[in-house]
Amino acid sequence: IWFFLLLIFLCLIFLSKSLVVVEQLNQTESSNITGKASTVEQQQINDLLNVLADNLVWEVEEVKFGYSLSYPVQNMNFTSDASGWTYGEVDTDNVAIGEWLASGGHWDPGVYHMQHEDASPLSNPVSEQWIDYNFTLDSIPTSAKIFAWYELTTDDDTDFHAEIRLIHPNGTEFILYTSPTLTATSDTGWVNVESDASQYFDSTGTYTLRLYVQTRQAPRSRDRPTNDAYWDDVGVELNYTTYKVEVWHNTTPVSYTHLRAH
Repeated sequence: IWFFLLLIFLCLIFLSKSLVVVEQLNQTESSNITGKASTVEQQQINDLLNVLADNLVWEVEEVKFGYSLSYPVQNMNFTSDASGWTYGEVDTDNVAIGEWLASGGHWDPGVYHMQHEDASPLSNPVSEQWIDYNFTLDSIPTSAKIFAWYELTTDDDTDFHAEIRLIHPNGTEFILYTSPTLTATSDTGWVNVESDASQYFDSTGTYTLRLYVQTRQAPRSRDRPTNDAYWDDVGVELNYTTYKVEVWHNTTPVSYTHLRAH
């Protein structure tokens, strides 16, 4: 009988001090934490001590990791316009133009078109053309890639190529991809580009994705090339490590806003 009385007594103590679920949190990680679960869990413990106050009986019950994708370029397909993109050029001879077209796209009709048209047999003009898309990050992704489709056409002797660039918040401009240079009548067809850009997304702030073409002086100076570039299905894919923390303690729930690992 003493054994059963002791068992009942221990059960009552356990129930009086049982842990209750406070809250389940979902928070996007601000740095690459892959493979560092124990480190992050310890950081959560330190954060919780600061948030939940002292003298609490509590524990971090679980830390679960996952991944989520983000696409910060909102107008990737130029379906109905070129909103969000800004056109720029270096064109002293007025031979270049950039515009959205309602037809001619890769998967759907809309496309962005850049053209260099030399109509004078007495000159050999050069030009640079680009469109920019700015986006701001408030956390650093685990990995990142740039993707795009482009088509280049030429109709004469020329020197024409395309590039995909990324401008860092500190102003540094990186060339992530350079196409082959076209020097004669050509049509590349639609070309797909995917480039790992993880190393460049190392800080928060505003980045710029730049789609760029350049026409340099043609080898035969009196030829009059017309160069066309078409861009479509262009964007940035950001992969974030995510985690869920479940916290238990033996007091009434404490209100707090968020947790972050640093």
